[in-house]
Formats: sequence, structure tokens, C-alpha cells
Amino acid sequence: MRFLDFATPRAGFTFDISGDLDIAQRLSDDVKDIAKAQKRAVSTLRRRLRTEGRRDIQREYNLKAQDINARLSVTSRYDGIALIGKDSGINLIRFGARQTRAGVSYSVKKGQRRTLAHAFIRSTRSGRGPFVWMRKYDSDRARDDVGGRYGSSYSAVKDRYSSRHGYPILQKFGPSVAQMLKHGDRPQRLVDFSGQVLESELDRLLGPK
Repeated sequence: MRFLDFATPRAGFTFDISGDLDIAQRLSDDVKDIAKAQKRAVSTLRRRLRTEGRRDIQREYNLKAQDINARLSVTSRYDGIALIGKDSGINLIRFGARQTRAGVSYSVKKGQRRTLAHAFIRSTRSGRGPFVWMRKYDSDRARDDVGGRYGSSYSAVKDRYSSRHGYPILQKFGPSVAQMLKHGDRPQRLVDFSGQVLESELDRLLGPK
């Protein structure tokens, strides 16, 4: 394992962490011991990286742990390990959304609450939800920046998703976990965390007994 990859279906970041693993060569001359220790250290990192990624995201975003965990995974790849965030928007209902007279109030980031005018909360006719919606007429005129390209989605099946006035309605989404994962300094923080885990494990496995 030589690389740590923060991957999405569209893009990702790859970091070379071979130096962290090569610490083992300074702690032991036994090739078999080194290989075994590296394998165990990587296994420990796999178990801990997803948890740390979720915690780091939760420090910034107003999402429950279960919502992040359902969209975050760790997998092995050729000569590396990948922390993968699901590349699909999350309905605003998950961001503490509540109905107000002005629309729907929500909080994507902790400590920041906004209101999406003309939005409303309701379940689908099949009982799924509740979700945050807007009529397409209002959404076309809204100047919100919720969720970037995940701002809205709607079905052309008018009988299921149209309002009582006949307008199509669109679900409103916040950012995806993939977007959160690569936001700001988070990738570097997780690389630093990974290096600390590997160094600590190798020292424990190969250091003085």
C-alpha cells in the first residue's frame, strides 16, 4: 500500500504515503516482520479512517452520523486504499429542515441557518419522505446556492409529483458527502491522520518490546 485516495465517481485526490509505511524498515531488519507489520498497520487504518472521515465532516456539517456513514466507505485498491464519498445530493430535510411561514429553514453547516423561500415539506403519495420541495415555477426564480449542481431534481410523472395547482415540484438538495469529503483542508487532515495511525501502529508492532 503506497497511496491514499479520496475518490468520487467524478474526481478525487491521491496522496503518496509510502514514507509512512517505510518507517517499518527503520524499525526492523526482518523482511517478513516488516511485511506483516505493514499489512496489520494498513488493516488498522482501514478500520479507523472511515470513522475519522465521518467525524471530520460532522465537525463542519449539520448531518447525523448515520447519514454520513451510509454514504462513506473505505476500500482497497491496487497499491493503495480509497476513502469514497457517495456522489449524490442529500435532501435538505436531513439538514435540520423545518417549515416556516416564509418557506423552509435549514442548516447545511453548523451555526449557519438559512431560509429557502416558497419551499415546503411533504411526503410523496407513496409515503416516502418527508422531503423538502419547491414548485418548478418558484425554483426557476430562486437565487439560492444550495447544493451546487444538486440543487433540485424532479420527475416528469405529473400525477405523482405535481402540486394541487398542477405545477411540477422539485426536491431540494444540499451537498453530497463526496463534496464534503474533498472540501477545504479535509483531505490533508485525513492524510495527516493516516500517517499518524501508520506510524503509531508500526512503532507498536516493531518497536522495542
